[in-house]
Amino acid sequence: MLYTLQSRTDVLVDDLSLPRYWSAVWSMFHGANLAPSTLREKLKHIDAMYQHTEEIGGILDDSLSVLDFDALSAVLESFFVTLRNVPHPTNKAQARWNTAFHFIKDTCERIERNPLISNQMSDIRERIGRLDRLYMGLRPFRKRLGNQLRAIPRSVVIEMLDSAIPGSTKNPFELETTQWRVYSVVTLLLLQGLRRGELLSLRADFLKSEHDPISGILRWRMSVKTNETEDDPRASLPSIKTSNAIRTIPI
Repeated sequence: MLYTLQSRTDVLVDDLSLPRYWSAVWSMFHGANLAPSTLREKLKHIDAMYQHTEEIGGILDDSLSVLDFDALSAVLESFFVTLRNVPHPTNKAQARWNTAFHFIKDTCERIERNPLISNQMSDIRERIGRLDRLYMGLRPFRKRLGNQLRAIPRSVVIEMLDSAIPGSTKNPFELETTQWRVYSVVTLLLLQGLRRGELLSLRADFLKSEHDPISGILRWRMSVKTNETEDDPRASLPSIKTSNAIRTIPI
């Protein structure tokens, strides 16, 4: 919770009234130039992340101190879903997400610069970059038109994929060929981010391979483009949404 000292300095403390370590460090280095009211509001957002971590059985300061990126990713994902799946998301929810994410990112980068840590610097930079790519650009707090969920929890995605795997006891389709066809569709839509028209426009030879000129490793890619076949028997022909959708995607 937020506690104001006699010096009128705001700090975050836990249930035992002990200071939260990394929030104090963040306040000194990243909050020193902020107006007191702005810093107070950001600390409230950071405290929400601390409390959420404790609710799911974690300790945020510990995960940050040892740079446990698996735990930090799980906390960020869970926090994101919690903020998103509310009836009436607000601008404050967006500000809370941005502040919480940058607090974790800034703290990881500060620890990475410490020459005494035992972790490999390049590995830490890559993991910080992965957090950046996965979470910094999320903008899930647009006003809803209804109560439909826009962020799917990991458990739901895993259950859906388990049902789609060919041979799974949860798979609702009887024929093996149908199971593989549906599994391919689910994989391309969910994991490659294809639109429906893009999927239905794929040629049978859409997968290509080539050797990486630097590492020599075999790389795979797929081409999304307009299917100009003249003898397409489908009554409603699929199409690419825009010319910018024509692209090559690494597999």
